[in-house]
Amino acid sequence: MRIKMLIAVAWRTRTFTQAPDENDVPADSDLAFGISGGIVKWHSKTAFLAANGIDLDARALTGRKMSPAPPMR
Repeated sequence: MRIKMLIAVAWRTRTFTQAPDENDVPADSDLAFGISGGIVKWHSKTAFLAANGIDLDARALTGRKMSPAPPMR
C-alpha cells in the first residue's frame, strides 16, 4: 500500500505596510496556495480544497451520497 502525503503551504500575496497584529488573519483572497519552494499551484482556497478533496464543513458525514474526491497529483 502506497501512502500519499500532501505537503502544501499558504502565503500572503501582499506585503505588509506595517507590522500586523499578532491575531491578524489574512483574507482568503490575500493568500496563495502551493508547494514548498514558492510554487503556486492553486490560486484560491476554494481551488486548493477542491483539488485535494478537503471538506471543511464535513458534508460527507451527513449521510448523503457525495461524489468521490479527485485523485491527488
